[in-house]
Amino acid sequence: GGVGALDSLKSMYAVGQVRMFGSAMREGDDSVHPIGRAEVGGFVLWQKNPDLWHFELVVAGFKVSAGSDGKVAWTQSSS
Repeated sequence: GGVGALDSLKSMYAVGQVRMFGSAMREGDDSVHPIGRAEVGGFVLWQKNPDLWHFELVVAGFKVSAGSDGKVAWTQSSS
């Protein structure tokens, strides 16, 4: 366990859910106001140390992907 175990990891992934709200700031008003209802989605993040990673997020039918090989980073979206 501990730091030694964490330092020995070569790769990892995380999976989760997100809830996103739209919001707006009105002119002359410093507060944030929600717009519409929350959209629910999910994400997956893969990482292979030290610099190789890939991320996918899908919310409300739209997908965003991003990644890097440590030299080149890229993004792609369905919108």
